[in-house]
Amino acid sequence: MRKTICLFTLLAVLFAFKSSEKDFAGKIVYQSKFTDLAGNDITDRMAAYLGREQHYYINGKNYKSYDEKENLTQLYQAATNTYYAVGKDKTAQKIDAATGASGKQTVKHLEGRERIAGYDCKALQMETDAGMVVYYYSPRVKVDPKAYAKHHFGDWKAYLEATQGCLPLKQVITSTKNGFIWAMTAVVVEGMALKDKDFELPQDIRVK
Repeated sequence: MRKTICLFTLLAVLFAFKSSEKDFAGKIVYQSKFTDLAGNDITDRMAAYLGREQHYYINGKNYKSYDEKENLTQLYQAATNTYYAVGKDKTAQKIDAATGASGKQTVKHLEGRERIAGYDCKALQMETDAGMVVYYYSPRVKVDPKAYAKHHFGDWKAYLEATQGCLPLKQVITSTKNGFIWAMTAVVVEGMALKDKDFELPQDIRVK
């Protein structure tokens, strides 16, 4: 009898632990730094076009981001698998997220580790036709990759499959074609309750 009670207790503890592992919902704030291919800091020049910060919100299936001036820059709605790229003039390009994946996708898990925003992160390198990106991610900040099974735009599906749903806490994008390296590093990771209605396209945004 005592063994049976112990077994049930152990199963209850394991179930409770597993149930507490939820998809991340909340905000991640990234700060950007730009260098040219020789390592010279060009942040001031590039930030005028790409911003100094990205404030990223996700509720497990929908996401959006703003720059440091609270301008909406991107929005993804899972219900229709639609991605909106939003400009500073408050016009948006509507994109079917089922399209736009790079033809080449080479993934390599790296040995390096880095502590970012309080999280111990693993690293992987992804090479595509668009360039090379090194991602740093933590298993403690993740979503269900199945929710993005049709999101090929920007190679998002491929990335989430490679990390088993872990969100990037740092991205180092090398664009040889354009002559710069863009590092986006998380400085804030904050869980919060976000509803689907929080990811509606604002009325002042005009779709092209």
